[in-house]
Amino acid sequence: MNAGFLIRALAYLLDKLLGLILLLSIILIYSYFVTLEDGMEFIKIFGNITTIVISLLLLATLINLIYYTYFLSRFGGTLGKLLLGIQVFDKETGRFLDTKKAFFRSFAGYSFSGQFMGLGFLAINKKRNNLAWHDELFNTEVKAVGSVWPGVILTLLFLAINAFVVIPVIFSLVSKTFSAFGTPSL
Repeated sequence: MNAGFLIRALAYLLDKLLGLILLLSIILIYSYFVTLEDGMEFIKIFGNITTIVISLLLLATLINLIYYTYFLSRFGGTLGKLLLGIQVFDKETGRFLDTKKAFFRSFAGYSFSGQFMGLGFLAINKKRNNLAWHDELFNTEVKAVGSVWPGVILTLLFLAINAFVVIPVIFSLVSKTFSAFGTPSL
């Protein structure tokens, strides 16, 4: 049976939460070892904050492409999909996607489905067989192959960790940063 919109959206959310936790962990480790003065020196070396932000966005896009391509071709789904018991299959072969198809589905396919306010993703609800535009374009289908509960429980756990641990720590770091600049604290 093909997976519906809600379970696929939850898998996407879970992937983004995993990425957010990884990113926040890196930031926390970085902020522990690097002083504010060192951070300002880093910005001076690279010229301005815009250059750093654009570089980080490009790096994040590259990491996302590698992540989606590898996991789709090797395991049939990203960590979010696998934890929710869904996998992506090639309709022609019935197997996981090859690396080339996984790359283009992740890059061009998701971009195509995201056009026009995400109508390509919302098409999952309208199609009889729950296919998004990128599924039709690359002749793939997302099937429910296992239980949803491990992923649901993990998602709720991640949300709780973010709400009660990560967000307060980040708020504290931001407050310390503002006070270091002599501006009023939050």
